[in-house]
Amino acid sequence: MIEMFSQYNCNLVSTKDNIDFGTANGRFFVGMLALVAQWERETIQERTLDGLEDIVREGKWPYEKKPYGYNKNKELKLSYNSEEVKHVEFINQKAIEGVTIKEIERLLIDEFAVTLDAEKIKEIIMRDWYHGEFLFRGTIYTGVFPPIYSKESALEARKIVSKRFKTYEDNRYYYGNKVKCVCGEILQHKSTKKRSGKSYYYYLCPNCKKRMNQNHLVEQTLYAISAETSLIETKSNTNRALQKLYRINAKIQKIHDRYIGDSINFQSYVMAIYKLEYEKKEQIAKIKTSKLIDFLRWEEMERTERRHFIHNHIKDIVVDTKMNIVIKIDYISKNTNITSK
Repeated sequence: MIEMFSQYNCNLVSTKDNIDFGTANGRFFVGMLALVAQWERETIQERTLDGLEDIVREGKWPYEKKPYGYNKNKELKLSYNSEEVKHVEFINQKAIEGVTIKEIERLLIDEFAVTLDAEKIKEIIMRDWYHGEFLFRGTIYTGVFPPIYSKESALEARKIVSKRFKTYEDNRYYYGNKVKCVCGEILQHKSTKKRSGKSYYYYLCPNCKKRMNQNHLVEQTLYAISAETSLIETKSNTNRALQKLYRINAKIQKIHDRYIGDSINFQSYVMAIYKLEYEKKEQIAKIKTSKLIDFLRWEEMERTERRHFIHNHIKDIVVDTKMNIVIKIDYISKNTNITSK
């Protein structure tokens, strides 16, 4: 304010404090007051942080809002929130499996009827809290948070997130983040386009600098994946998808009725129908890809259907990029989430 007054040749006088900002002594005194005020603010901040640190040392949560996955009692101690813990475990496990953030967002709605946005999901994956570590003022405390999963599990999920974790799906790469090299690296997505206009998609190891063609992966894994899929599991998945498809169709009819009855405007109608039609397409893809298939069936699939089929059954695939061969396939068990074959 003083700079602005000076710029326009104006003077400010505080009659209560007997300060004339137009004089050298007045400006000096104001400068001193500003320094004292800053010192007071910083002192209060330090004392507040010291108080919070004392609380943390006692193994307590120092803030008012409780963290997701936990409950906070009157003594500021954290305990598990049984429902939210399931969501946190689910998010971390799906990240390890290579599922994208958007897919996790939809799966949370399907499995738990819980809505968490992409940023919240990514925040949960990156938090040290969930494996029992709490960083406060440069020090790691281990007595504040009861761990939900191991540190090794958390780091495995973050390894995928830090490399290529996306909030959108690229259906051109059917295996997504599930392909790993024998050296331990998660393979990156690469593509080339020939003069003929045909595109080729590859999975590149950033460490070995070798790549594997997606078509070679399909040739070496498709029959194995189909053979592994049980008929009981297929029937169960198909029935669930059919039930969801029935509910989506009912919602679409309800939106139509509301629009015809002038209960909603055109913009809301279009947005709702667009969202439901996308969900409907997803369920149809799941129904189609839950069945045992062969290469003829694979060729008839759209990219979305192929990706759903792979992600519905595969945890990850280990390949030797130098030899251009598949070493191991880890399948997803519908009962225990993970099993290796």
